[in-house]
Amino acid sequence: MNGATSRGRIENSLGQSSLRGSYAHKDGAGKLVLRAAFVDRPIAVSGWDLAEGRPKRTDRMAPAGSVFFVARRDGGTFGEQDARALWLAAIGGRTEEGFGRVVPGIWTAERAA
Repeated sequence: MNGATSRGRIENSLGQSSLRGSYAHKDGAGKLVLRAAFVDRPIAVSGWDLAEGRPKRTDRMAPAGSVFFVARRDGGTFGEQDARALWLAAIGGRTEEGFGRVVPGIWTAERAA
C-alpha cells in the first residue's frame, strides 16, 4: 500500500492519517484494520499535469516495498479468498496513477510454547 503521507505519518488509506481506521474492500474482503507497518522514509511524488498544463501537487508517499500488517475487523481469519479479493487492489491516494497497489500475503503467527 503506497499511501500518501502527511508530516511523515502514514496516510494509511484506512480513513485518516494515523495508524487507526478501517478499510472495506469492494470485492468483499471485509473491513481491515491496520496493525503494524514497516515503512522507510516517505518519497516525494509530483509530476506534470498535461491536461491542466501545470505541475501536479507534491505528495509524500510510502515507498515501494512497504509492508503493512492488517487484520479483519470482525476478528475472522484472513484467508486465501480475502487475499485473492485484495490482489492488486488500489488503496490510498493517487491510485489512478498506479500508486497503492496491494500484493497480499497470509502470515500466521506462531506463538512460543
